[in-house]
Amino acid sequence: MSTDSRAIHSDKQQPQEKEKLAYGTILAVTAVSLIIFVIGGFWAVGILHATEREVIPDGPKEMPAQAGQAEIGMVNMKLFSQDRRADERMAGQTQRLASFGYVDSQKQILHIPVEEAIKQALKDSSQRDSK
Repeated sequence: MSTDSRAIHSDKQQPQEKEKLAYGTILAVTAVSLIIFVIGGFWAVGILHATEREVIPDGPKEMPAQAGQAEIGMVNMKLFSQDRRADERMAGQTQRLASFGYVDSQKQILHIPVEEAIKQALKDSSQRDSK
């Protein structure tokens, strides 16, 4: 068997070399990439504006009169988090359920609070049962 001189290791440890990074090259590539990106952005904006002028030569149309309304036709146009109409309607219904008033003043038909109606119904039921 032949011995290869490369296979023989010495017991002495060689000092580790310091890492050498090409900082100049890294910065140059970064700067060039950034410049190309910015130029590309301006170029894209220029293309966008030129295309807009071709497609809409008179500029954008006026906003329709219905824009900004809460409801157009049967489509609710507001975000659910901003629409308070249901809360207002429920508050009115809850107030009506908790108050006295006329259903029809011509026919003398009244409405009473739900709690009062339940108490009255229980009272009437217990009087019928006791007879």
